[in-house]
Amino acid sequence: MNTVRRASLMLAALTAGSAIMPELASAKGLPAESCKQLFDHAKAGSETIFPSEASGDFEYLDGAELHTPDMLRAALKRIRSSEHSGAKTPVVLIARGNFDGWLFQGTNPDNLPVCFNQSSLAGSNWENADYPGVGFLQSDLTDANFRRARIENAIFHDSALTNAIMQDAFIKGGRFSGSWARSVTNWDLSGSDLTQFVFDCGITIGDGCTLERDGIKFAYANLEKADISSFPTWGTADFDGAVFKSTKIAPKQIRYLVGINPVGTIVLHGGNERSYLTKSHFQQLHALSKIVVEEKSEPSFQCSDARTIVEKLICGEYETRLRTLDRRMTFLYTNGWPHHSPGLQPQRAWLKERNKCEDADCVETAYNDRINAVLAANGEPMFLDLGESAYFIPDTIGLPKSIIGSELYERIVPAVAGEAMASVRITRELDGTYSAIGQSIGANAHICSLSGTSLSFDSTSGWFSSTDEGSNSWPLFQIIRDELTIYKNGRFSDSRPENSSAFVSCGARAYFPDMQRIFYDTEKLAALIAFPDD
Repeated sequence: MNTVRRASLMLAALTAGSAIMPELASAKGLPAESCKQLFDHAKAGSETIFPSEASGDFEYLDGAELHTPDMLRAALKRIRSSEHSGAKTPVVLIARGNFDGWLFQGTNPDNLPVCFNQSSLAGSNWENADYPGVGFLQSDLTDANFRRARIENAIFHDSALTNAIMQDAFIKGGRFSGSWARSVTNWDLSGSDLTQFVFDCGITIGDGCTLERDGIKFAYANLEKADISSFPTWGTADFDGAVFKSTKIAPKQIRYLVGINPVGTIVLHGGNERSYLTKSHFQQLHALSKIVVEEKSEPSFQCSDARTIVEKLICGEYETRLRTLDRRMTFLYTNGWPHHSPGLQPQRAWLKERNKCEDADCVETAYNDRINAVLAANGEPMFLDLGESAYFIPDTIGLPKSIIGSELYERIVPAVAGEAMASVRITRELDGTYSAIGQSIGANAHICSLSGTSLSFDSTSGWFSSTDEGSNSWPLFQIIRDELTIYKNGRFSDSRPENSSAFVSCGARAYFPDMQRIFYDTEKLAALIAFPDD
């Protein structure tokens, strides 16, 4: 097939009907040795089509014209034996086509790199097949069998992998990317070679990787030099016996990596920062995280002892917020009155009122009102010296206060700070007032912004607040036990005046979570955590 004809077919496929990965239409004429490289060239390119046959970029096959495995084998043999004989192996782009249930072993004797683009491959059998450089772009691999397949440098982009079996497969150098729409539930990678494999997941609908990902199996897989740091498994994947060596992980994944086999350094990856963990470091963090997370998941009492309606509400499966408020209230009652003795009678009176609640909203309001009253009565918490700043980020690992200042704490802070999707800096100015600046990035890259100057502690509300020209107070943040809470998570609906010295704005999918103070060199933190107005 001549170059003009080949390019015309490709362009037609790209522009007709539902587009076949339109990004490929802009790829530059660069040599590609795998579907992954072809895809990357396409995303980076700006020209309209591959300019010359000499580039050896791709061959196009219409999947609708391939009806049997023998036809595919013959087509691939024809491509290899014709104009590309002796030249660099071309990438073969197969557009669409129904290959459900096909047996692929032996269909690619010359090991050509093949891209399946918007193809249906449900139930297909690749067991022991050799398909190096293969790619699956917007394709369906539901129930596919890849046992012991050799598919190094494979790419799985925006493809369904529900119940796909890749046990003991060789997938070195591969990559997974995609969108929220596809499912990879029960994807079985047990025993596979995932050396240098990259899970490339962003935070938007288009690049965020699937939301349906329960039951993935990495048991005894080799993840040496792999990057799983952006892949949100969050306790739903089996990592038992998986080999970790120079493997990139995110701080928030530590608690979920149960049963791994760390045979070398683990790379803690957050933003542009790296922290390096020995096996001992990882095991220590994992153990500490488990303890802290379990403590934070419980209220101040044992849920097994819950008797009243309110106690049972607090222990409800989805009532994390109520349990947090209960722990805060208990802390304030036992530790938070250095200036004023609370006495038993006011607390008992409050408990009596709280116990009249019959729903979670009522309980939350009762706790908030009581916490505010206690903080207001106790006065301004002196957590900063004049001219000092404090940085707050979500505690994604689960760190006890006992670790602060240790060598391990100092080691991990850069990656933990680099990972933070929310951050706030509070400064106590030389005149005794406070300023605040912060931002939070939520789902689909929605953003919250926060700024405030001339803030002061409001002894009537228990909040650090701004004041307008009419001396009205507008709450912004609270500090309890080095934990920062932004008023209503930044999603309050009150109409603050334009002349208010505090401003908060949140996109539909963004909010400010509760955050923990980071005790670290402030100059280094300033370099790690940047704010738009800095």
